[in-house]
Amino acid sequence: MKNRTIIFVLAWLLLSLTNWTAAQTQTNLPAEKISKIETAITSFMARQNIPGVSIAIVEDNQIRFGRGYGMADVENFVPAKASTVYRIASVSKSLTAVAALHLAEKGRLDLDAPVQKYVPGFPTKNFPITTRQLLAHLSGIRHYKRGEGERTNRYENLTESFSIFKDDLLR
Repeated sequence: MKNRTIIFVLAWLLLSLTNWTAAQTQTNLPAEKISKIETAITSFMARQNIPGVSIAIVEDNQIRFGRGYGMADVENFVPAKASTVYRIASVSKSLTAVAALHLAEKGRLDLDAPVQKYVPGFPTKNFPITTRQLLAHLSGIRHYKRGEGERTNRYENLTESFSIFKDDLLR
């Protein structure tokens, strides 16, 4: 069950990280494969009570199938599309932690080095902040204030994204 959820999340990430702006449905798959895919997806959604999902199947760096199912916004009756962008909130924390630990395991990330080693634009604070502290929520950086977590800002670069808290003191 967890593997299927991960597949859906990865499909969403693929769709959101590419600038794919195709229509609701794109397919280069035979009808019998599409039928099996749709049966599996709708069955999974029903069993898990999932209101909406967007998926993509990629082969040889080409999107072979993409489609939205159900509702992206139940309250406002907005249907899911292949290109729907979902707010994943804290789901990305575990994905980021796994990626960081893989890098550390391979010797490509020092969890105890100041974060500026990897992100030079990260604001300097009165105490050094490490990747380990960031991953464990022990860095002293505050949580979002009211209204900040719901923003849909698109930042041009990583340094610009720090503007929310760059002038804050550590807690």
